[in-house]
Amino acid sequence: MRAVPLLLACLAVGGVLTWTLWPADAAPGPARGAAAGGAAATAPTPAPYDAAGGDNAPPAQSAESAQRAALRADPRVSALIYTGAKTGWYDRDTSDTLPILIEKLEQGMVAPLQRAKEELARGGDAAMVEVERLLRKSFGDRMSAGVLQNALDVACMAENLHAHDLVLLCLDHPRAAVRAIAADALARHHARPEDYDRLLLQYDGETPEVKQHLLRALATADLARAQAQYLQWICERQRGESWQEMVPVLLAATEPALCERAKTCWREALAALQLPLAVLAARAGDAEAEAFVLAQSHSELADQRGRALAALLALGRYDRAGEMLLGDPDTGVRRLALGGLATRAQDPAFRPLLVQVSREPASASGGVDLAEAALVILLHLGEPSAADVVLADLDSDGPAFERALRLLLPLLEERADLAERTWESLQRRAQAEQELPLDERITLFQSIGLVPRAEAARYLREVGLAAAPDAEIKGKRVHEWMMIQASNSGAAGRAWLAGELAHERDPLRRLDLIWAVSAQRCDSADAPCLGRDTLLALVEAPDTAPLEMLFAASRLVVLGPSQTIAPRLKRAVLRVKDPEARMALETLLWTWY
Repeated sequence: MRAVPLLLACLAVGGVLTWTLWPADAAPGPARGAAAGGAAATAPTPAPYDAAGGDNAPPAQSAESAQRAALRADPRVSALIYTGAKTGWYDRDTSDTLPILIEKLEQGMVAPLQRAKEELARGGDAAMVEVERLLRKSFGDRMSAGVLQNALDVACMAENLHAHDLVLLCLDHPRAAVRAIAADALARHHARPEDYDRLLLQYDGETPEVKQHLLRALATADLARAQAQYLQWICERQRGESWQEMVPVLLAATEPALCERAKTCWREALAALQLPLAVLAARAGDAEAEAFVLAQSHSELADQRGRALAALLALGRYDRAGEMLLGDPDTGVRRLALGGLATRAQDPAFRPLLVQVSREPASASGGVDLAEAALVILLHLGEPSAADVVLADLDSDGPAFERALRLLLPLLEERADLAERTWESLQRRAQAEQELPLDERITLFQSIGLVPRAEAARYLREVGLAAAPDAEIKGKRVHEWMMIQASNSGAAGRAWLAGELAHERDPLRRLDLIWAVSAQRCDSADAPCLGRDTLLALVEAPDTAPLEMLFAASRLVVLGPSQTIAPRLKRAVLRVKDPEARMALETLLWTWY
């Protein structure tokens, strides 16, 4: 009962303090403004961004409130608010993000998890030590299969010796799926000569899926030993389930001892294996073997001619490949011949054959693909006649125009001459089509966006600025859609767009520019990066709107790396006063870091 008088005494003291400290001209309660007798004396200081806006907002703040409302209604911003993820004060230590990245392997969401894998794979031995700890911890735990998979993915992506050892360790895992992933990583780049005996020992007892990867891993580890082993198995008719995987490796064998061995067994080999063995025998001077391969190229069966052509290409018989390119009735065989001759396209004896195929109509080439393939080869070689043909099609309509785009656009970054001529052609087309509705020029706009020039980005920006405010293309505001296309305009185009941010005042168009500038990721944390540098300056600027800062931050975490972004973003968030933006930024930090 003693607590009651004490409580009453505390309340009384609190009341006295409240009355003493409350401003004399501002009585509490709804009537405080009327009691004071003047708006100038009673109006509370508004928040920098009033979400409600409206007539009650002070005139000086009305434009700012309208901008905030526009940003808040944009789907790109609204999607970052109330995501359901963890929020609250972000108090993690970001001076070293390695523990944060390791944690993502255990419980990260999809995008942060993938980013963590990439950064850990480039993190060197320090990162691999932590990855190994996690991998060993989850190795025998069936409930941690996902964690093990994530740690193994990092080891597969990395390029150092420590990662190699972790991949090799996973060949002992009880689950075949894990062993298959490890074997595939060894086959792609991790296998070393000292691994050969270990891989060979495991081969016989493995499942078919793992065997397929182990067979390739043997060749990666020690090609000469693998070729000798494969030849022995084929000549002795062993390991028949893997013969077809052995053939491409054998075709590349040139060791004299192997070729001599092939001379003794190619005649008695199974029909499907005679051709590759005959290739080796022919390299050892067996004229009968070479005649056999040549005879098979005249078979009535297209599949057999195709296999014989592969053998002839391995022997360097490009003369016969040229004959088959022009005269074989099967498109698949001709395509194989074209691919083989691509390596000899610089030879004056064979380039005219490619030019001839590139000019064939679709009906003669068995479809437009073969003629296109020849044009691609010639364009890469800088053949002027091929460039003239393709560029002329830019002034056409329909399939010819689309084909020209398919062939030219992948080459523009490395071929400044083609980029210049392509830009001129597209400008002529844009001039001719300027009166057409926007949605009838979509292909043109997309094509212009792929030209690596500042002028391309400028053109698309001008179209976006000139469009009616309510106009849309494919459900997006015209300026937003145009900036998506302009993001493909290379480093020069994105640099020009970054300059536009300095004087753009419309909040939504600023979001469009932010997205376009940050569309290209940078692999190096040390080298300059346009998107990262531009957006870091933006989020650290004191006058950046909070919701714009939120969107820029969402792009920065994707650009990475975490060691650069996390500490600077954490500091920038501390000054944000907008409660909704602050909460969303804290959530973003918790999600990614």
